[in-house]
This record gives sequence, structure tokens and C-alpha cells, in this order.
Amino acid sequence: MPMEVWSRVKIAAECSNKTFSWVVRWCVFTALRDDKKSTFSESVTEFHHRRNFGASKPGSHHRFQLCLYGEDQTFLKISAIELDVSLTSLILASIEQYLQQLIEEKVSDLDLRPYGVAHHGPTLIVFSEVALAWFRRVAVPGDPDRPYREAS
Repeated sequence: MPMEVWSRVKIAAECSNKTFSWVVRWCVFTALRDDKKSTFSESVTEFHHRRNFGASKPGSHHRFQLCLYGEDQTFLKISAIELDVSLTSLILASIEQYLQQLIEEKVSDLDLRPYGVAHHGPTLIVFSEVALAWFRRVAVPGDPDRPYREAS
């Protein structure tokens, strides 16, 4: 899978506190639900025709093993045959179409009015503990006031 897609899978796994395989399986099986299969069919066919160019270039893609359980493998193969696409196209198209939805579902609405903040619309809240942990992680060892990128 392309590295930028792999990065997003890792973010979704972290947000949902699940494994990478769980995230990919969620995307695939959400795409193949009966109520979504017809719209997904168009997306996966279009994705299949784009192909996964560059997969053989070192560093451009991440090799990923997907854990399947029970009849999952049979179901995926039959679905790919029905859609006339490869398993790779089926999996990558489902990630492309549903990964953002999974990430957004893990972000919930929070009413900030009780805390004196009257704001409507999407808001990014950064807690000081999170910011401090990030700064500690990127700081130069031995000189925490100097950013890592500046020292390298």
C-alpha cells in the first residue's frame, strides 16, 4: 500500500485504539455491506483501472499483511470476482473510500459552552499535556529548548 495511505491507517489505528489489520478490515467490510456495495462497485472499478503504480519502488509502498478470520478470505475473493477486480484493488479502494469516515467517527462533538467557549463548527483542541509530550519527544536530548529539526 502507498506510504501515504499507510500513514493514514496508522493514524486511524491510534485514534480508534485498534490494530492496523482491524482498521483495514473495517474499511473493507464496511464497503462490502449490502447497502453500500452498489456505490462501492463504481469506486473500486475506477480504482482498479488506475492501478497501483510504483508498488515495486523501494520506500514508496508498505507491505501489509491482513489478518482474516473464518470465512473472510472466501468472502473477499468472491467479492473481488463479482466486482471483476483484484483483491489489492478491492482493499485499497475500500481504504480510500472509508478510512476518513472511521477517523471522523472517532472524533466526537463536545459542547464547550460550560467551559466559557461559545464556538460553532469544527474545532481542534490541543491539551497542554499532549503538546508537552510532543515537545519532549521532538526536543534535542541534552538541550530541550532547542528543536530537533534545527539541530539535525
